[in-house]
Amino acid sequence: MYKWLLSVRTHTARKDFMFDAKEGETSIDVYRRAKQEGEKIKLKYGQAVTIDIISHCQAFKKPNVPTPKNHLWCPYCRKFRLFYWDEYLEVDRCPICRITKNDYWVKFYNGLFLAEHLEAIEYAKRRVK
Repeated sequence: MYKWLLSVRTHTARKDFMFDAKEGETSIDVYRRAKQEGEKIKLKYGQAVTIDIISHCQAFKKPNVPTPKNHLWCPYCRKFRLFYWDEYLEVDRCPICRITKNDYWVKFYNGLFLAEHLEAIEYAKRRVK
């Protein structure tokens, strides 16, 4: 089952629309349907809304471009995002799709496994001394 989320936001409100695959539809077909709906909304409301299409089933790899400072690649939004600290969960999250920094694909595409590995090695070295 392929799912895409169309997130429509203003500076004060947010409305999400879920697009599920119909019989025989591929992920690309569902994406195109969500994108078409997003374009209709953008035509109707113009610059007053911000629209993002978010994958709910597949993570997308990071493009070969430099990462903006302090940003992480969100594999579900398919954009570089400035993750924010969620006090309740005590973890960084994407402000749009709300995936956490602990997600496997977020870690994989942003090289966080290596950073955690090196941090663990440094911690082990300090304990041995």
